[in-house]
Amino acid sequence: MVKSVSVVIPTLNAGRFLSACLESIEGQDLGRERIEVIIVDAGSTDGSIESQRARADCVLIETPPPLERGEFGAPWQRARGAEVASCEYVYYFDADMRMPTGLLSELVSLASVSGVGAVVVPEHSIGNGIWAAAKGIERDCYFESKVEAARFVATSVWKELGGLDPDMGPCDDWDLHARVLSAGYTIPRASGVVIHDEGKPSLFTLARKRFRYGRELRKAVGKHGLKRTAAYFSPSGRGYGRLVKKAKSRPLVCAAFILMRVTEYVSGGLGFVAGMLWQR
Repeated sequence: MVKSVSVVIPTLNAGRFLSACLESIEGQDLGRERIEVIIVDAGSTDGSIESQRARADCVLIETPPPLERGEFGAPWQRARGAEVASCEYVYYFDADMRMPTGLLSELVSLASVSGVGAVVVPEHSIGNGIWAAAKGIERDCYFESKVEAARFVATSVWKELGGLDPDMGPCDDWDLHARVLSAGYTIPRASGVVIHDEGKPSLFTLARKRFRYGRELRKAVGKHGLKRTAAYFSPSGRGYGRLVKKAKSRPLVCAAFILMRVTEYVSGGLGFVAGMLWQR
């Protein structure tokens, strides 16, 4: 049977998540024979690739050029994996994610409709600790908001548009989503929800990550303009109003969420300034 979906997974020391990720792919009712698993590893040292290599159809071990400069490497890894993909659809998936059993069947069905170029897959975050719980609320706020971006793309559309732009850093998915719509394709939304395992993050690690993201926002501003980029990241369009419904039942987590997002916005802003100064 001809394979249908190439799942591209960028990794870097993802040992605590990778096995569960691959298990969720192997359990798809679409059938493993119709799935191509491509792992693009950036030089893991935790033994995760050696232990899981046999479960993938292709494993590329390459250090992304962005990592050599301290920048975000996942977009480059995703684009590199898509270069060797051989199926009708490309789904770039993270090692800390897990699919519900019928997800790929649903995505193929949605994407096979005429005029559809990509599909949005909603996510729900889990993890340990107060900050993982806060991330869970954040993800839930994003349901059906403008923040959700398509990760499942028809290969023909991917090639037509040039796929992900590695220079976009953490904005690579938003950038591709916008280009698919601009090309005249429709983007439906799946009902299946992906589980995103946050592990046990700290406020410091979350802030540091946002600083790195902010440092690369200059690339999105250069391509899409300051106004459009600012509108995407603005709290007004991110569904945070849904927080009110949770405040009474989970006041501590909601308070942590507010502190977390304020910290992340400040860190991202500082990163943006640092990135602009570094560029100059």
